[in-house]
Amino acid sequence: MKYRRHWQGEDGIKNVIPRAGRRGEFPEKPGFNPYKVLQDIIKGKPVCEVGCGYGRLASAFDHNSYIGVDINYDAIVRAKREHPAYSFHLIEEYRYPPSMAKLAYTVCMHVPDDEYPEMIAAMCESTGDQIVIAEILGSHLRKDVEFKKEGVSHATFGRDMLQHENEFLKHGWSLVTYHQFPYPGKGNFTFLDFRKGISGE
Repeated sequence: MKYRRHWQGEDGIKNVIPRAGRRGEFPEKPGFNPYKVLQDIIKGKPVCEVGCGYGRLASAFDHNSYIGVDINYDAIVRAKREHPAYSFHLIEEYRYPPSMAKLAYTVCMHVPDDEYPEMIAAMCESTGDQIVIAEILGSHLRKDVEFKKEGVSHATFGRDMLQHENEFLKHGWSLVTYHQFPYPGKGNFTFLDFRKGISGE
């Protein structure tokens, strides 16, 4: 993982959510409520959240049907402390526990191009029938930086919908639908709903 040291360090936890000042832990609001959207899309399936951070979204799901994984040790420790009924696990590489559904919420946009296919393949191979990619789409978000530079938080690798769709098609997964919501100050936030062996409409 190219940026392992960044996401495993203190800055990684700071960037689990955008730095939104007074908008707090859920800068998505009032554009949309991520809990409600995720519940409507995933519909109670056992889900593994890839890049769960400190468990900000865990409470959107029943504790018996949720697993969170992350590469940041401190984030996992905090997640277990703040959400003791939920299951969280530290991972080292793009290897994920099996689950019916996977969720990657503002995660893929921080995965470099040369690692992105590996991540998608790992999710497809370990998932039953649904993968949800949720983020702000677009190449305008691309920003590759040196982390030593003062005031710079992380690199971003914005992709459009077709780029995600083409990568999933390589593994027999199709985009069946998507949902867009206004994201304050950033345009639209998109939830891409991929299914195994189902053609999109």
